[in-house]
Amino acid sequence: MQSAGWHRKSSWIVLTSIFMGVVGCEPPEPGEPPSTPVLVHQFLRQGNATFVERSDGVRTPTVDVSYFRPTPEALAGSTPVTEAGFGTLAAPTSYSLAAWQTPIRNQADRGTCGVFSSAAAIEARYRRDYGISVDLSEQYLMHLVKSTSLDYPRTYQYENQSSYWYGAGSHSLSLTLSYALPLESEVPYRNQAGMDAVRRSIPAAGELIWSGNPAQNPTTQAQIDAFEYSPLYIPLSARNNARYGVSSYTLLDGAQARDTALIENYISSNREVAIDVSLNWRYNSTTGIHEYDSTANGGGHSMLIIGYDRSQQYFLLKNSWGGSEYVKVSYQFIQNASYGAAVINSVRDPNSPVRKGQWLGTWDMNHDGWAGKLVVRRIPHPATAATRLGSYYSGSTGRNVNGYLVDDNRGIYFRVADTTSDTAPGTMTGQLFQMYIHGWDPQDASGYAWDAGNTRYGSVLKRSGLSIPYGNSFTASRWMGTWNMNHDGWRGQLQLTSYSTSGSLWGTYTPNGGTPVNVTGTFDTARPTTATFAVHNSGGAQYFYVHHFGWSQSFFAGWTYWNGYPYGVQGSK
Repeated sequence: MQSAGWHRKSSWIVLTSIFMGVVGCEPPEPGEPPSTPVLVHQFLRQGNATFVERSDGVRTPTVDVSYFRPTPEALAGSTPVTEAGFGTLAAPTSYSLAAWQTPIRNQADRGTCGVFSSAAAIEARYRRDYGISVDLSEQYLMHLVKSTSLDYPRTYQYENQSSYWYGAGSHSLSLTLSYALPLESEVPYRNQAGMDAVRRSIPAAGELIWSGNPAQNPTTQAQIDAFEYSPLYIPLSARNNARYGVSSYTLLDGAQARDTALIENYISSNREVAIDVSLNWRYNSTTGIHEYDSTANGGGHSMLIIGYDRSQQYFLLKNSWGGSEYVKVSYQFIQNASYGAAVINSVRDPNSPVRKGQWLGTWDMNHDGWAGKLVVRRIPHPATAATRLGSYYSGSTGRNVNGYLVDDNRGIYFRVADTTSDTAPGTMTGQLFQMYIHGWDPQDASGYAWDAGNTRYGSVLKRSGLSIPYGNSFTASRWMGTWNMNHDGWRGQLQLTSYSTSGSLWGTYTPNGGTPVNVTGTFDTARPTTATFAVHNSGGAQYFYVHHFGWSQSFFAGWTYWNGYPYGVQGSK
């Protein structure tokens, strides 16, 4: 089977999630108060951050606040402020959530403040709601912020940004509604030298040069994919082990973020506020409070509000510039310098399964013997809403992939576009695929492909190393022999010993470490690559519906059902 216009060479599919909010930030040099005035004489750009080169030679990444804007997807997932009278209730005169905070982190020399304020908010909720202290991976959240973004129509040669670049805002935490976070120990944070070292270790990533002028921006989609999905950067184990994130959040617009009464009520109801501000401030060494200064401009920054004192007119903030002290800012500063914020209403159960993130990244793909590459860049929220999942590549030729997840995010349903032209996100035209990730072995996924005539074929995904020998001229005798079978991660040996010309099959199945049980089945005499067989377990028969790859001599894939739900199955010999 071959879809029109496809070539039997390696191909790629890339899937991503939408996010474009950007705020850059960087701490001052050690010993330098944040309010110290500096002379700005040059602006440089990288990603969505503007680097301000100061008179002392330090390059501080900041960004015009106009760049900060939640995506429609982030806004759609936000729970409105709907409590009756909320924002006008009489909050206590002072309140502090400092006791629930994890240690202050250090973003070092990168403009990643938004993921630090977001991770800090999530960590505090787990400590308060579940009684566990976790150190979450800001690096992984930055990877999600950039790699799951979507630029349509395309401005550059890529549809998503790279986390090698800077820029993120407080609404970064909205992504953890769809994609959970792993621990810091699984994806440690890297300073810029560390990021450079990773990039150099991945030759296919190139230089990852960014320019706002498309004519001067040489970075390609292949380079971004090579960096973002390399196990040298993000280990597959981290995607599989990610389990921490929000289950409900609220985004505040500029007016709400400047409403000090509303913020007081959030804090006093035990909800930290991740807030985005312009650093129009000066430090009052007498009071220890950063006050509003309309003449100052330190660029955009994101921090976590964890307390307030109305009588002293300050809010207490957790910053991400290292040290052990919290930051005090005046009410006037919040009322004038804030332009967006995010609040966590609840976090997800860390013991419940998270499957969305397991789809992200690069996959080897084969359908009916036709090899390709699949790189998953984004998953929609809700998961059943069609969006641009990514791209399918045949050699160097890419095609858009649109689709969504099914069956509690275990399955992926998508279409590969018939054209190499850019299609609108969510356009469900082209060749259809539906596969299921193996729950107990998430490096594999199996299922079906359909051609334009609705004829069904086997299809399989593997994280890497997928090798299926070429073959043709299929006959029913090819079913005979011992198959290494994998269904949803459960492995065993299927031994088919005999068949009849009328389409019957007989044999045994032996689960790894188990005893053989009988197998009976049938194949379609008109199309012998299609077979159905039953494994007769003691508790009843389990049925498998598979297709031998027409252009392979020893591989099949399809579905099996258990308790009425489909699961992926594949076999090789």
